[in-house]
Amino acid sequence: MELRDDLIVLRPWREDDADAVHAACQDAKIRRWIPIIPRPYTHDDARTFVTGRHGPGGHQLAIEREGVSPGRSG
Repeated sequence: MELRDDLIVLRPWREDDADAVHAACQDAKIRRWIPIIPRPYTHDDARTFVTGRHGPGGHQLAIEREGVSPGRSG
């Protein structure tokens, strides 16, 4: 499933998003407000998340803004 408008795209996670997820989960504020995140949060944890092997759950979608994937500048 993909949802889009002129500014953003909501899309399923891709394996190439793992580095951005890993970097985001190093932020102390993320760890504080989402306490179920493993500590330390490893690259393997990020790959597991973006590939959907993190267990049952709802719809987790990545957000791209103006063609820029999560955690990437440009």
